[in-house]
Amino acid sequence: MLGTENSGHTEKITATFASKGNPQNTEKKPEPIPNDPSPTPDPKPVPNDPSVPIIDLRPDPQQ
Repeated sequence: MLGTENSGHTEKITATFASKGNPQNTEKKPEPIPNDPSPTPDPKPVPNDPSVPIIDLRPDPQQ
């Protein structure tokens, strides 16, 4: 009986999380994009700068 009540409560929590996660996901999306190896076609001039953390991220996904 307790298990059934917990299931109902969990559903309500998930719905609230999705609503709050939507606006946060959009703001966090632009951040992981530069970290992704997809936009690596622009980091061509980046290799010149050893201070750029992009170089460290590139060898990680390649391995």
